[in-house]
Amino acid sequence: MALMTLLSAVIPSAVIMIWFHRRDVFPEPRAVLWKTFSWGVVSTLPVLLVVNVYDGAVDSVADPALRGVLSAFFSAALPEEFFKFLVVALFAARLRDFDEPMDGIVYGVAASLGFATLENLLYVAEGGIVTAAVRAVTSVPGHALYGALMGMYVARAKFDPSRANRHLALGLLVPTLFHGLYDAPLLAAAAAYEDGMPDAVAGPWMLLVPVTLLIMGFWVKRLIETL
Repeated sequence: MALMTLLSAVIPSAVIMIWFHRRDVFPEPRAVLWKTFSWGVVSTLPVLLVVNVYDGAVDSVADPALRGVLSAFFSAALPEEFFKFLVVALFAARLRDFDEPMDGIVYGVAASLGFATLENLLYVAEGGIVTAAVRAVTSVPGHALYGALMGMYVARAKFDPSRANRHLALGLLVPTLFHGLYDAPLLAAAAAYEDGMPDAVAGPWMLLVPVTLLIMGFWVKRLIETL
């Protein structure tokens, strides 16, 4: 059972990474790709350290909806995307093999899936196969799409140095925005449930979850088709 749980947590990331790798006309060396993935795994450590500093302040907010939104952006989206961004911008973008725009998407996905895989292992170890199934079609693809958009902007910064600062800023802000929008209704609903106020978060807000994934999915698909 433990092996099944482990595989159910890891396989979604592996499948998605292989899919993006095969979209690359000039595929990246697997060793470098997995090294980027590994740095993505490592990026979970500073996230935990940073969030631990101020998470108590977020948890002290009385209104569950506001607490969920703050948690989504400041305890999840911003720190997670920031440290993944460092992997893509400071490690992957400097690689000799990063020599075309599509590479940014592939390396961005690799870094994000490294983070997502460890995160998924922790969630699945606690929630089991059902959690693994849900996250396989929601959170893990979400992380891959955040990484794809991030990598696109980092690639633009690399190949359009005259506007590098603008591209890099968007490379952090765009994934953070989508990540926060995805997490906000879920964490707000969870906070309301914990406070015994399950109706405090209106149902329509939950539409942000699939809508966010769909927008990113179409955007990334379009990007790949035009590269």
